[in-house]
Amino acid sequence: PGGSGPRVAMLRSGHFLGICCVVQCFVLGYAHRLGHLGLYHPSNSVVFATPGVPANASVQEAFGFGTAAIMSNETWFFKGHEVTEGSFSDRAQALCASGGSNQVWGMLLPPSEGGVIDNKEDTGTWTPKWPSGLIQSAQRFSELRNTCLQVMGAVIDDFWSNWQNHAITKDDLVRVRAALKGHPVDPNGWPIEDAVGTTPDLKLIVVVYNGQLSSFNWTELEGVVDGVSYWMWEQNTNYPNFTETFRDLKAQLPPNATITVGDYTSDSHEGAALPAGVNSILSNALDLYDSGDLDGIWLFSGPFMSPHAPVLTQADWDALGLYNTLEQTYWPRLGGVDGRVEDSSTGLAIADALVEPYRGTRLITRQLTNQTGDFSFGAWEGTQTVAVTKTGYLPATVQIDVTGGQDAHLTVKLTRG
Repeated sequence: PGGSGPRVAMLRSGHFLGICCVVQCFVLGYAHRLGHLGLYHPSNSVVFATPGVPANASVQEAFGFGTAAIMSNETWFFKGHEVTEGSFSDRAQALCASGGSNQVWGMLLPPSEGGVIDNKEDTGTWTPKWPSGLIQSAQRFSELRNTCLQVMGAVIDDFWSNWQNHAITKDDLVRVRAALKGHPVDPNGWPIEDAVGTTPDLKLIVVVYNGQLSSFNWTELEGVVDGVSYWMWEQNTNYPNFTETFRDLKAQLPPNATITVGDYTSDSHEGAALPAGVNSILSNALDLYDSGDLDGIWLFSGPFMSPHAPVLTQADWDALGLYNTLEQTYWPRLGGVDGRVEDSSTGLAIADALVEPYRGTRLITRQLTNQTGDFSFGAWEGTQTVAVTKTGYLPATVQIDVTGGQDAHLTVKLTRG
């Protein structure tokens, strides 16, 4: 949202500069647990000078964002400025590393953002080609899932206008969704009938703006799209209507739809976002997450939090006060879970068990236990349901209460069967 079309590069997303583990990153002694707030376009560039953050700290080190939507290409344009993000390989590996994120989403670029439906030369998993193909990008994130359990799916940027203009058709969505879910396809990109996908649980969601709600019709997308990412265009003017319009949109969606929301720090039309609007949407979105109405929140965008991207000024950043806001409203309500999976008969650790914690019906993250059977994750306060599976064992599901600012401890015993 808000870009004027990408080309070929991306913001450097190297490894964290802080001391990180699966649950949290420590900056000046403050524990930033990974949660459901993240970036639409992540960044590991140096963050603006911020009270409480060391000089030359990266955006990720300073904030410990838990989720990210990343695109395959390496450069995009915003109000005439080229925004560079570094190699796809570097960014993906940083997010997929232990402690890198709870969730990774692919960002698929439609024709209005410079992408195309099908680019048969854009086939390298780690070496994307321009223009970015929707089908090939979806396949890329399906393949990435083989080594990165945090991959949850993909979002088609600026979708609804492309749909209305027939730049994206239902047949196109069928092929993109098949590629994302790992279905074998024929040379024309069509899913092979009766073939089984390798990543059937990945979700395809689409960007919808507030100004498009009068024409948005979920029934047109049912069966080919799994959810939406909702953004407020002209946020400075429209932010007071965020919750009301979100609920109007949600009323159209099935109960199991995946839903994320976006919050602009700057957009291509209005420029720097009003701090009141950013904080209002963030506060209301956190309430919606708390009530189980959405899966995650994305800030637009990581590069804008750095002086290296000439979008926000230091004065804009100071007025926004994002770090102070999160200290008051977000980080104190994140807790952690440290756990171990072991054999119920022998008490021995079980390595490579799949751990999937949920908040209600909404998945928090995915990970495998390490060689000593341990796992850990960060989560919003409240009751979490932890599902554990391992070949040769019966599945187990346990619940645990998480308190903000504290780490809970859990042992899951699996029975052979």
